[in-house]
Order: sequence, then structure tokens, then C-alpha cells
Amino acid sequence: FRRVLFRSIHILQDADREGLRAEDYDASLWRDRIASLQGPHEPIREARFDAALTVCTMRYISDLHIGRINPQRVGFQFDVSDRRLDLSNLLRQRLVDGSNLRSELAGVAPPFPAYQHLRAALQHYMELAKHEDKDKVLDAGPVYPGGYYAGVAGLARRLRLLGDLPDDIVIPPDSKKYDGPLVEAVKHFQSRFGPRPTGEFDYKTIVEMNVPLSDRIEQMRLGLERYRWLPSRFQDPRIVVNV
Repeated sequence: FRRVLFRSIHILQDADREGLRAEDYDASLWRDRIASLQGPHEPIREARFDAALTVCTMRYISDLHIGRINPQRVGFQFDVSDRRLDLSNLLRQRLVDGSNLRSELAGVAPPFPAYQHLRAALQHYMELAKHEDKDKVLDAGPVYPGGYYAGVAGLARRLRLLGDLPDDIVIPPDSKKYDGPLVEAVKHFQSRFGPRPTGEFDYKTIVEMNVPLSDRIEQMRLGLERYRWLPSRFQDPRIVVNV
């Protein structure tokens, strides 16, 4: 039982990695709640603990399934009311023993492959953000392949962090030449973020490259939330547009 309990709480505390907000499920309160049960205590404290865990778990499941926000309140014409789960029944019949908790919870998330790809990207960027260089890539106007660029070192660091410049490519720290692998890495970045992959280091590319990873993470969280608003099945073939 204790393993099930701690596994459940860990999932709630790890909610940010699912694009949710861990504090919505009392993430910072569980340590003290657990500690309060370690020594002598009144039975009412256990009842309160059980109620808090039940409510937070229900909220987590609902948010994972249909989103944290009702889309109609923010102007989106999606009706999620007919997709609400019988949360008490789900907890009692499928989650109470905790034998395969993460697998059961994954079953209530959106079934789209793109949702899983975005979820994986979110977790990847959360790890990248721990190592982000706060210095922005130098804005020097359009720089063409073979041209001079004073910010080569900073550009190389950013591209390497984002995975566009392979780790085994060596860029001399004192280099001021924009050419070779650096141009190919910029093309790779451009192909991922919208600009035509010309290799020209222009203003639009610099702006995209200087977007803080915290902003990218928030974009991904919003993308995951929108996926949760969608019906899991469509009567007609669906058209998906990446905006």
C-alpha cells in the first residue's frame, strides 16, 4: 500500500512533465502531509490525507483527459462535456490497487501520435532549459555563408544546445567565419522553425533562435492542452493544420 501511495503522489508531483501544473495537485504539500502521518496522530488526519489524495488524483485524471480549461470559456468551439469520465468509478475499479498506475493513466490521455511526440519534446526541452545559456545570439543583420560574424561562439553554443549542431563538430572559440558546419546547422534549425532553410543568418532566424526555452516549453504546454480538447474519434476524415 505504501508503494502505491508514494507512486501516486510522485505522479502528481511530476505533472509538469505532462504539460500540466503540479501545484494544481498540491505538489509542494505532500511532503509535510506524509510527515504528519509518521508519528502519533488522530484518525481524522488520515481521513483528510485520503480525501486530499483522492480529490487531487481525480483532478489530475480529468485534466489529463479533457484539459485544465474549458475551451468554450476561451472562445474555442469544442464541447468536452460528453467526454467527462466517471472519476470515482475509475479510481475504484482501475487505479485503487496501483498495479500499473502510469499505464492506466496513459490510457486517459489523448490517443494521437502527435500528442506523444509533443509530450516527448516538452520533456526534452525541460531538460535543455536546465543548461540554457542566458546570453542571446548576437544580432548582426543578414550574414551570408562565408561571411564574417562576430557572434560565432554564441551561435555555436545555441545550436549545439538545441541539437542542430552535432557534439562532435568542433568550432574554434575564436572563429569569426560563418561557414561550413555552422551554416548546415542553421539550415537544420530553419527547417524546424519555419524560415526557408537557406543558411542565410537573417533577422527572422535570429529572433526564432533567441526565443527563451521557457517560452518554447509554454508553447508546448498549450499545444498539449489543445490536443486534450479534441474528440478521440472523428466521424469524417480529419484535417490537421500546424499553425
